[in-house]
Amino acid sequence: MDTTVLVGGRIITCDERGSIAEAIAIRDGRVLAVGDSDTVRAQAGTGARVADLGGGIVIPGLIDTHPHLMHFGALAEPLVDLTDVSCHEDIVARIAARAAVTPPGEWIMTTPVGEPHYFIRRSYRDLVEGVLPHRDVLDRAAPRHPVFIQAWAPVVPNVCAMNSLALDLLDIGHATPDRVGDVWIEKDAAGRPTGRLHGSVTNYYCDDPFMNGLLRRLPLLQPEAIIPGTRRAMRAFNALGVTAVYEAHLMTFSLIEFYRSLRDQDQLTLRVLCAPEAEPFGVV
Repeated sequence: MDTTVLVGGRIITCDERGSIAEAIAIRDGRVLAVGDSDTVRAQAGTGARVADLGGGIVIPGLIDTHPHLMHFGALAEPLVDLTDVSCHEDIVARIAARAAVTPPGEWIMTTPVGEPHYFIRRSYRDLVEGVLPHRDVLDRAAPRHPVFIQAWAPVVPNVCAMNSLALDLLDIGHATPDRVGDVWIEKDAAGRPTGRLHGSVTNYYCDDPFMNGLLRRLPLLQPEAIIPGTRRAMRAFNALGVTAVYEAHLMTFSLIEFYRSLRDQDQLTLRVLCAPEAEPFGVV
């Protein structure tokens, strides 16, 4: 059994009395004892590992009541991560690396640039170039793969980008109007689409018919990414101190079964409460 004792700080219990203890013992991921240091050490036994908090504070695990943990985990799992890139060459290098291990013709999808999902501190505007790369730059990265740099909400106006093969597959060319609905198709001086689309181009918080039609032709959600994506997301949530989540909406019974499967395999690293969507509009 793996037992750890935390001492040298304050343990805020959040019990009915608002107790603050000196020490806590944890065995195999569960609280064994809370109280004064001598009592907790005694209950933990001589083989326990003791860690000094150095005056720090321990609180109970946090509960996230609107996480979309599974949704965003599955969405992000297959993507090339561009969140921390600083320039177009960084983008080219990462996409090229994915292209080297991806069969020709398959889509290469990426995250947006910056800090998802609300981009408060950093977005594509903070690239050295100040804009997303155009089609010719992305063609250098993956000439034999369609490439799509996603836009996540709610930067307004938002921008997504794609290479030449992606434009061809989505039927975007010279004849495409400069604006369709609330989507602007950026073009160069010769009328050739640059690969950048502006406006209502996000893959959620967006109900533009033209953009929705394009998104339905892209592999946004991949079923095989649900389990590994959820595992990765749980690790990220645990690192933030989250130990329980409430998936309040956009949950179908099939998605809930994935959580059940992880639970049955003893692979859930947090408690999960799910509410199935009564009217599953927009649920894949």
